[in-house]
Amino acid sequence: MSFAYDDETRPIVIDNGSSIIKAGFAGDDTPQVILQNVIHHQRHTSLQPDTSHSDYFVGNKLFKDKDASLNCSYPMEHGIVTNWDDMEKIWHHIFVSELRVKPEEHPFLLTEALL
Repeated sequence: MSFAYDDETRPIVIDNGSSIIKAGFAGDDTPQVILQNVIHHQRHTSLQPDTSHSDYFVGNKLFKDKDASLNCSYPMEHGIVTNWDDMEKIWHHIFVSELRVKPEEHPFLLTEALL
């Protein structure tokens, strides 16, 4: 059985790792996205949030600028998702900000740890 996909609906492959997450389009030689599987949350939010900035940041963007106002969260431990809310935020970031696709328009394959 074979499937034919055009470039606009190619499946997306996401390799979830406890420290690194990789993602890209099926059939490509290398992943388009490789980032730390970490999310940084602001410790304090003001009473009037600034809507121009997100209350969290994904991946390794902030590792160079260690900011004391941020909490780090690793949503996976030993290959198992332990924080689903943060994991979904990372997946959303990968789809929308990195791959620039609408998740509902692409089938995807997600790796899972061996038990």
